[in-house]
Amino acid sequence: MDKIKNYLEKLQAFYKLYSLNLTQGTEILIIQIIDKGNLIFDSIEKGKTFNESKIIEPLLFIFKKINTILAILKLTFTKDDLIGILQSLEEHISEFIIANYKYDFEIEEDDED
Repeated sequence: MDKIKNYLEKLQAFYKLYSLNLTQGTEILIIQIIDKGNLIFDSIEKGKTFNESKIIEPLLFIFKKINTILAILKLTFTKDDLIGILQSLEEHISEFIIANYKYDFEIEEDDED
């Protein structure tokens, strides 16, 4: 969980430095990720356990938003720093969820008509 917190802090620092250079959609997604992360760690600081604070739902929310941003960033020219932070955050979240909740990530593919 410390690694997740570390990368959320890096994402917040990146956002503060480069928010003017981000598209509005990417900026909104990053703000949502930061807000959910803050809620998770506020809950933990109040002494709640992982199950009591229902951490898996916000972590899955963050994970999905990261995937969305990464898909957008791979199609555009953007700073490699942001991609690195998001990929590391994605990796640590998935490792944490798998280790603590025995959750199996399945790749969801969109059906093209």
